[in-house]
This record gives sequence, structure tokens and C-alpha cells, in this order.
Amino acid sequence: MAKKSKSKFQQKIASGIQKHRGDETRMGFVDLPGGIRNGTARLVDCKFEEIPEGRRDAGEFRFVATGIVETPKYVEENGKKIKVEGLRTTLQQLGNYGIVIADRLRKDKTVWASTEDQVGTVLNEMRKLGYDTSELEEDEMEDAADELIEAAPLFRFSTKSETYNDNTRTIHIWNGVCEYENDEEEEDDEIEDDTEEEVAEDSEPEPEEEAEEEEAEEEAEEVDDEYEEIVPEKEEIYFYKPEGEDEFVEVEVTRVVKAKKLVSLKNLEDEDTVYKNVSWSELSMDGE
Repeated sequence: MAKKSKSKFQQKIASGIQKHRGDETRMGFVDLPGGIRNGTARLVDCKFEEIPEGRRDAGEFRFVATGIVETPKYVEENGKKIKVEGLRTTLQQLGNYGIVIADRLRKDKTVWASTEDQVGTVLNEMRKLGYDTSELEEDEMEDAADELIEAAPLFRFSTKSETYNDNTRTIHIWNGVCEYENDEEEEDDEIEDDTEEEVAEDSEPEPEEEAEEEEAEEEAEEVDDEYEEIVPEKEEIYFYKPEGEDEFVEVEVTRVVKAKKLVSLKNLEDEDTVYKNVSWSELSMDGE
């Protein structure tokens, strides 16, 4: 069977299809307006990448990170209400996307930040997102970025507008991990619960009901006394039951991600065995 000849259109696009059909998808970017103060965003991406050809610093590596805005939901710009919830904020250095891991030069070619300085800046940004870098090695940097994505910390950020060569751009400043979550719906539920409790207090309880309530309160207090949440620190020793195992093993904490209450552990009997992204709640003081 004779092969069908290509149309003029198909001939025109054939080489482009072959060259670009496996390209990584490039998303459009709607930048945030300047003037946001104490906004919050959730980390969704964090990685090291090689800068592609045709870009400034091509062939060098850079650390990039992206967060999705949670608050504020809206801002006003030029008298108009604009929704910013769900838009992206990106980690920047001097208004440029990401942190380039290479010597940074002034116009006169003198170095204002060495490669080592830039690595230090990357590590500082990781710590600001709640990651412990004190024992991090070069072969763990990419894993550390993956762990940050999994932890998905909530962090604060601000924006400001800056005009350079008649072009206005938005500068993003990341201010570090939040110590709380955005729980507006939960707060509403709590308010409703408080109202119900106030109504209940207005009525006099029956003696039997009162006794049951006192007994329940005493039991709750006993549970609170028995349970104390483990807040691990690096180099502390605990017991941990690995997934699929029947017995606890003794482990040492090697890294703590406070933003999501996760730890990395080292098996003390077999130091080549490590456990990553373990919840604090899975740790035990006594192996029971």
C-alpha cells in the first residue's frame, strides 16, 4: 500500500513537531501586583535546574521555588479589586528568577557574591522554609528540595513594584515559614461551638447529667496527663516501627522539618538504613 503523501501544511510543521513534541510545558505567568504585605503562600515547587541555552547564565545551575498565594484573597490596584488567591509567587534574588549558583559580577567584572556565597543564600532560603541544613551534604541537596515540596510549608511573603529602564516589575520577597495555618473555616466552626456551649450554660443540668460531665472531664484530664506530644530535636534517640515491620527499631534523628512535623531518621543498628519524611507522631519514647 502506497504511503500517503504529506500535505503542504504537514511538510511545513514536520521538523518542528520532531524537535519540540517532547518539550517541557511552559506555563503563562500572571505576576502579582506590588504592595502586598504579610501575604501567605504554600510552597508547591522547589528544585535545582540547569539554565537553558539562550538565557542569561546559560549552563549554570540555579535554585528555583514557587508558592501559591493563600492570603490575601483580593487586593486593590488602581481602584480595582483584583483576585490574587491562587496566583504564584516565585523566589527571587535582586528581582531575578531563582538564585544562580555561580559568581555574581558587577559591571566592572568584580565579584559581589561568590559561588560559595550563593550556596549560602540557597541554604538560608531553605532554613527560612523550615528545613534544617546543619548537616546537609552536597549529594543531599536535591533530596532536600524534594522533601521541602513534600512538606509544603506555609510561608509569608511581600511584594513591591520597581521601575527600571521605564519597565515596571514586581519584586517578590519571601519572609520565612508561618507558625500557623490559614484555618478560617475551622475558626467559624469554633465560634459556633462556643455559642452552643453558652446556651447550654444558661440551663441547669440534671444531677445525673452533671455527674456524667464531671466524670468525662476527669477522664479527659487523665488522657492529657498521659499523652505528651513528642517534639524531636536532631541527634535525639527514639523508637520507630518501619512500614511493614512488626517491631520497633532504635533510631537517631538526623533532620527535623518543623513546618510539617516530619523527621529523617538513621537506624542505629544499621546506619546505612535511613527513613525520610517520618511524622513526629510515629516516634516512640519506649518502643510501645
